[in-house]
Amino acid sequence: MEVLLVEIQERPHDRLLHEEGVQLLTDLSDGASGRPAIQSQLISDLLATLFEHDLIDHQEIASCAIGQLKRRYGIDSNTAPAEPLAQSLAQDNLFLSTLRRIINIDPEFEIFLRQARRFLLFHYQGERALSRRLLPLIEALAQQGFNNEYILHEEEDERRAVHEIEAQLEQTFNGDDMRDSELPLLVVGMYRPLASLPFVHRIEDVAIETISKEARAAMTRMIREPLEEKRLSRRIPSFGTITRPTSEAVRAQYEEHPYPRWFTLGRTKALESRLKGLGSEFSWPFSSAERLEILVPGCGTGRHPLSIAAGTPDARVLALDLSKASLAYGQRMAEKLQIRNVTFVHGDLLELSTLGKRFHHIDCIGVLHHLKDPMAGWQVLDQVLLPGGTLHVSVYSTVARMHIEFLRNEIARLQIQPTIAGMKAFRHRLLNDERYRLFLQYLQIKDFFSLRAAFEIICFTPASTGTSSRKYGVSSTTSGSDFSGSGCHR
Repeated sequence: MEVLLVEIQERPHDRLLHEEGVQLLTDLSDGASGRPAIQSQLISDLLATLFEHDLIDHQEIASCAIGQLKRRYGIDSNTAPAEPLAQSLAQDNLFLSTLRRIINIDPEFEIFLRQARRFLLFHYQGERALSRRLLPLIEALAQQGFNNEYILHEEEDERRAVHEIEAQLEQTFNGDDMRDSELPLLVVGMYRPLASLPFVHRIEDVAIETISKEARAAMTRMIREPLEEKRLSRRIPSFGTITRPTSEAVRAQYEEHPYPRWFTLGRTKALESRLKGLGSEFSWPFSSAERLEILVPGCGTGRHPLSIAAGTPDARVLALDLSKASLAYGQRMAEKLQIRNVTFVHGDLLELSTLGKRFHHIDCIGVLHHLKDPMAGWQVLDQVLLPGGTLHVSVYSTVARMHIEFLRNEIARLQIQPTIAGMKAFRHRLLNDERYRLFLQYLQIKDFFSLRAAFEIICFTPASTGTSSRKYGVSSTTSGSDFSGSGCHR
């Protein structure tokens, strides 16, 4: 490990070395928790180095990083934040990088983060000088809140305190001296999306150079990037009409909760290599001189089409979704990553024929089960596929989602409303009720720890149902296509 760490530090932009680091950490981890069984400074140094660059999916090392931090500080659900611990955390590069770079996926660590956030909120109200020294910790917790979309439970006295700070900021905000405003903004940012503040455009107008180095990255991520997405959404081209009730319900949900939120692209692979992973006998029936046309319907926030486009740079990728908010997130990330062979378009999968295009390959992941009639969606995709083309479909499995059905039944039994407040209340109950303890240990759903993902996977997605590969095998045979097989994923 020491040799690899030195190599990464000497060649920080070598993607293969970073991926080797992830694999090494995975090999050291036990299968259940995803964490090494020991706390090691060498492991911590490797984690901190991997967090410094955007060459991997940092979520892959989240469990490992959290495990190291819990062992280092003896953190569990009963750990109470205190001033000495907070000062240590504010100077711990691994702790700060972990909060900034990943979505926490550990229930005990979530309880500690919630208590730490509360500690910092009320210390800000009572002791500003200490809070200024703890600015790195406040900023990192604000970024963690932004990452998980503020899914953490909060008490009524916290809501009142945050509202008071927000109201005072609106009256007194002065962009000429951001130093006076950074701290209260980030305190609010631990609890609320800063881009939704009523005076956010006054903040955006502040020159980035006037913001302190400590707060600059957070202000960019939490204010400038969401506002840029709103501007991009107005420029996304549309086709057809969205009139079907199920399509409109799905569109409305993803406009409010674009899914998934992602931060780095991670590994990319050429499309042909991806398809060979599904069947070793695969080979393209098309000429190597022919530029591949690829369709990704229901692309969400764009990670999947951008991964395909980055791995297959000579192809043209058309990424389609019902939600302009989701597409704008993907467009912003495409510009950030300088991936130029993707076009994002707004429309309904069921209206694809109006585009007048056909495709060599279609990658449809996690989409058809949202339709009132999934087989109608399958048939539309088959119609726009070129002869000899490939269609890769992934849908919810009825068997693999039995634990999620249990959660949905609990939501119905408890009469939880499909709102943000309802979601937070349900999660808080699950995390704190002893009756669910064993279930949570089995659950291990990363998507349970961010608001958009929890809506998507667990609770309130319109028309989402499990299915079986047999239905699609029958359909492919009926339409004259070859069915190459299936897998089972949660």
